[in-house]
Amino acid sequence: MSMRTTLLALAILGTACDKSQERKPGAIAEVGLVDNNPIRDSIRARARTRFAQRPDTLLARADLARTMGDSSAKLWVILTGQLQCPACDSAIRELVPMIRTEYVERGKVRLAFVAASAPSTDYNARFATHASLCAGLAGKFWPVLEQIAATRETWAPLPDPQPHFDSIAVALGARPELQHRCTELQLMLPLVMWDQQRAAADVDTLPTLLVGSKALSGDLSVSRVRREIDAALAALAAKVFATKK
Repeated sequence: MSMRTTLLALAILGTACDKSQERKPGAIAEVGLVDNNPIRDSIRARARTRFAQRPDTLLARADLARTMGDSSAKLWVILTGQLQCPACDSAIRELVPMIRTEYVERGKVRLAFVAASAPSTDYNARFATHASLCAGLAGKFWPVLEQIAATRETWAPLPDPQPHFDSIAVALGARPELQHRCTELQLMLPLVMWDQQRAAADVDTLPTLLVGSKALSGDLSVSRVRREIDAALAALAAKVFATKK
């Protein structure tokens, strides 16, 4: 069964970000822990290809910057969301610090963010994602992403949110000239478009957290996510132990 087919079979609990994203409630049928993970594998494949062909392209640097963690970590955790979605912003503000402190900094997982599209609230969110990716050129993707999520109510109604995003990036350490050039010329647009296409193919609601190949949505409380990551790490450890016997 493909990742897309499996995810589409999920019965979604909880409230989606807006009316266009709501799903009918029902029983949960969550994905089992398997090796297939299209988003993770696409990130890896694109990184290998770009670095082999052009080791220091801006897109390659930005793509790498939105992944945190030791390259030797076997478990990937991928948060898919949209920055004008209140539930997604809550997931960024509550889950990212916990995952970073308890798992990434201990070398247990790699964490990535993929931005999805929600047509009814998409305009400013695209600029928000783009500004975060531009900040990644200075190694500031995650601080900027978290600050943008924390200030959603300020920038969401703005007719032109770009100055707000750039000011956040510069205040957090991005180089002003590079940040402004990147956002003015929309240099990260290919990555933004790839994110939206990948999320549309593999994720059925927002936010969704992929822990390995298990898709979590609805209740994304810190306690539940911690249990799921611990279970996935235990399953990986058991698999490694079995192969060594």
